[in-house]
Amino acid sequence: MTGIPHENPPGSGRVSDDLPASEQPEPRPNPIASGASISVSLPETVAVRLVDASALGDYELWSLMASIVGSAATGFLVAFVQACAATKRESELSSTGAPASNGEAALLADTVLFTVLFLVCLVAALGKRKQLFAKSKKLKFALGSQILEDDAD
Repeated sequence: MTGIPHENPPGSGRVSDDLPASEQPEPRPNPIASGASISVSLPETVAVRLVDASALGDYELWSLMASIVGSAATGFLVAFVQACAATKRESELSSTGAPASNGEAALLADTVLFTVLFLVCLVAALGKRKQLFAKSKKLKFALGSQILEDDAD
């Protein structure tokens, strides 16, 4: 073998020049040479909603923040419940009846804080969504015709 790249690399589907003529397969006929039947369906009309890009960006940002803060609130809630369960187990094992620790109070405060922040972000996101659809325009057009502008639905 030489350092020259082969014209018909392995797996290319081409017949190799290295095979003797008796071992080369016969070429197959083109399956679509006699004609192909292709069917494409298109709707009669197409509707596209155009929105204000800055309002869409605000909506996406508030939705992202609501998602992140909601996840944090859920995490603190799970940690609080686990801490309460651990304290309850410890108090059952000991006869002193240990009171709730400062750690549990801090977890509860964090849970409440992040839940309130989540609700604020959610309300802001829903408000931005309402603004987004209020300012939108809907374009309807039949394929191959002029574009017609409609007010937002």
